[in-house]
Amino acid sequence: MDNAQDAIARGNWPDQKGARNPGAKLNSDEVAYIRLWHSRGQKQKDIAIRMGVSRALVCLIVNRKIWDYSEE
Repeated sequence: MDNAQDAIARGNWPDQKGARNPGAKLNSDEVAYIRLWHSRGQKQKDIAIRMGVSRALVCLIVNRKIWDYSEE
């Protein structure tokens, strides 16, 4: 077993989902707003411009490919 697998097995692997990820561009509140705006008919492109992220990132969030566990 390598070090990463051992850390996971022992529960020592850091949880870096969502806003806890050092590379995260958004926080949970912003993700909730993206989903809200999209549900109200705003285009992904317009949401992306408003939030300063790519349209691809908005698409992944809206389709729950990422941030799928986010509380709303």
